[in-house]
This record gives sequence, C-alpha cells and structure tokens, in this order.
Amino acid sequence: MNMDPAGSISVRLVWDGEKIRQVEVAPRQSLEAIKLLRGKTGQQAVNLIPLLFSLCGKAQGVASAMALEAAQSIAPPPATAQWRARLVLGEAIQESLSR
Repeated sequence: MNMDPAGSISVRLVWDGEKIRQVEVAPRQSLEAIKLLRGKTGQQAVNLIPLLFSLCGKAQGVASAMALEAAQSIAPPPATAQWRARLVLGEAIQESLSR
C-alpha cells in the first residue's frame, strides 16, 4: 500500500515488555503546507489552513484563528467564541457519524 505521509499522523508507543507505558500522537509535518503558507499574512494563513486538512479542517481553522488572535493579543467577542465552539462541535459530530 502506498501511503502519502502528508496529512497523516505518527503514533509512537513505549512498551515495557508487559504493557504500553506511553503513547505519543503527532501530525506529520506537511512540507507542502509549509510551502503554501510561507510568505502569507496571518489572516491569509488562517483562511488557507482549513482548506489544507481533509480531517477536521474547520477545527484546524478555528485553532489557527485563535493562535493568530493570541499572538496579536486580541480577545474575540463572546459571540465569536460561541460560534467557533458550535462549528467545531458540529464538525466533530459530522466526522463521527461519517465513520
């Protein structure tokens, strides 16, 4: 099976001979995504990021928007935070039901 590493995750298990002691899950860095985002403004990156992820794109977009706001010391209005939470929850429900 040929698997493209872009958009995949890496799972590392630490086994002591009897049981799993530690689990690490991390996204594999997508060099293509890095190339696409290089040179973009923060807002352009926030707009592009949801399009780069086939799994949980909306959540990735919300996370990137929140990261940009935190970097700029911007607090979003409560309505925006509520809308984002609903968006991510809706996506999680949709992803769960589609599997």
